[in-house]
Amino acid sequence: LQLKIGVIRSNGFHAALGEHQMRMRVPAGLLLLFSAAAGCLLTGKIQAQTYPEKSIRFVVPYTPGGVADVAVRIVSRKLSEKFGQQVIVDNRGGASQIIGMQIVAKSAPDGYTLLNAPIALASNGGLYAKLPYSQKDLKAVILLGVAPVVLVVHPSVPAKTVKEFLAYAATNPGKLTYSSAGNGSSNHLAAELFGRLTKIPLTHVPYKGGEPGLIAVASGEVSLMFSTLATAIAHMKAGRVTALALASPARSKAAPALPTMREAGVDGCEVSAWHGVMVPAGTPDQIVNKLNAEINDILRSSEVIERFSAIGLDPAGGTPQEFARFIQSETAKWERVIREAKIISG
Repeated sequence: LQLKIGVIRSNGFHAALGEHQMRMRVPAGLLLLFSAAAGCLLTGKIQAQTYPEKSIRFVVPYTPGGVADVAVRIVSRKLSEKFGQQVIVDNRGGASQIIGMQIVAKSAPDGYTLLNAPIALASNGGLYAKLPYSQKDLKAVILLGVAPVVLVVHPSVPAKTVKEFLAYAATNPGKLTYSSAGNGSSNHLAAELFGRLTKIPLTHVPYKGGEPGLIAVASGEVSLMFSTLATAIAHMKAGRVTALALASPARSKAAPALPTMREAGVDGCEVSAWHGVMVPAGTPDQIVNKLNAEINDILRSSEVIERFSAIGLDPAGGTPQEFARFIQSETAKWERVIREAKIISG
């Protein structure tokens, strides 16, 4: 195969394109590769222009009714209005969110299957020796929202601040227990991170869910828990638990008097229950960018901000690249905690 390439002389003698030509041989395989790449780019642009042409499935790896499910339903309704196509929420809870994530990871990369990506995406790789999917099977779209996490203790623990709690723990070694939603859950990992940063030994007591774990603190069965603020705030207001600090980089409007862990003197204890949107790897960038732009617009809506706030979720947003970097950071952090704490779930 040959390509004719025109040569333009800039010395004034030869100004016309094609006056002189040179021949260059291009391997047939390379030419086919160029053609295929150009075809993919063109196909992606065409798909993005017409996308979506049918209904979209939004997989939530949790059972109905929780924060993740409600948040996705809020966004799905808005997406349906924008696209003129139905966005169907598909709850696939269980197995540490593995079931739902595997479904999306193995789906066609055409933009018609979305995943509500949870914090388990960052931690499961360290918890399980073998998974039926990889992070590489998924592509970041956008960070939907972040739920602040708060350290609460039973009122019998004589502490109103983190400093007082650490002083009490130092004089009562081995007496403090903490609850979680199960082995390897975000509550579990948060407490392990806190314990390692403060050098305070804590005994883990897993429960079947975040709410049962919090009730265990309120009833005095265990000493403390790292709970989402939205779940804990009713117990806080009723005096059933004492909130000490937020494991967040900034204070929350829902509890403005609560200091952050950094303000309380524990640097590096930043934990949040986050939710994002991902699609199968190989989904054209044009479709990813279209989804990102539309969801960013939704998250800026005053109605959505208010509805997210009601379920304890701070709207996030941003670019796909920013969400991808966030996932990498979260994965590195939790894999380190899991390795150092020798946590094994399967």
